Amino acid sequence: MGSKPGRSWDYVDTLTLAWTRDDEFQWVVGHQKPGFTWEYDLSSNRLLTLERSLLVNQIVPAKSPGVMFEQKVGKFHYRLGGYSGQPLGEDLRDAFGLAAGGYDLSEFSGADDM
Repeated sequence: MGSKPGRSWDYVDTLTLAWTRDDEFQWVVGHQKPGFTWEYDLSSNRLLTLERSLLVNQIVPAKSPGVMFEQKVGKFHYRLGGYSGQPLGEDLRDAFGLAAGGYDLSEFSGADDM
């Protein structure tokens, strides 16, 4: 392949190890999409439109090595993540963290879960 030693991550698109205690709790470690927006998290096979919005395509961070923790408590859910922003073995100048939270309002709106 002609790559430099230790650069095998350059050829990996997505590689994760997920641990789930139940439907309410999850840890994910690996080369993954950061949990940036609901639209970005959704598989392109499940999108209702042909393409993601222009805003999401422009500002979403690329897949990156990192760790993410997600938990649901009743109707509230939150997600915390830390990502390197660079391939493994590179410096961490581009490292970033993400935090997200939400509350399920479907009972008030009459909407079903997707």
